[in-house]
Amino acid sequence: MNNNDLVPGFDDEVCFGIELSLRSLEGLEAGLVIGLKGYLDTQTSPAFLRKVILAIDAGFRRVVLECPGLEYISSTGIGSLSAILKKVRPLSGDMVILNCHPKPLATVEMMGFGQFFAFVDSLEDAKAHFLRVRAEEQVPAFPRRFSCPICNLPHSASAPGPFCCPDCNTRLIIGEAGEVHLG
Repeated sequence: MNNNDLVPGFDDEVCFGIELSLRSLEGLEAGLVIGLKGYLDTQTSPAFLRKVILAIDAGFRRVVLECPGLEYISSTGIGSLSAILKKVRPLSGDMVILNCHPKPLATVEMMGFGQFFAFVDSLEDAKAHFLRVRAEEQVPAFPRRFSCPICNLPHSASAPGPFCCPDCNTRLIIGEAGEVHLG
């Protein structure tokens, strides 16, 4: 099976400097493994991103980037990874990075982006990540029960936005996912 069998038109554009291969993520609906080999930099990132978006538009919203052959990533490459997340998350999808080579992993970490991406060591870990994210999405954030971080008394918020603790008058902000911040 070639890449165009999974995503029509995937191999129509030639990418110099990076090789991409596709395979279905067995046992997970809308799952796709994209193997990367080479460099993800200013030259290769635009075509890489176009190809991944083509796959997402074809219905694959759970994307595994298999990266043991990825030798280098630049800030532009990291930007492409961020763009993939921005594309799949509104579709109830996600992206994980599998078996990342130490050099690009160090670059991502050094630039402070490690916290934004999920790194896994096996396809089973990737599947578990997607199932965990899916379970978290099914739990509604509101109404949200929480304790005031100042007085520790319990309260309930029916929607995100500003909140004033009626007991200690502390101003709080309730986020979209139900997280509580001092406001």
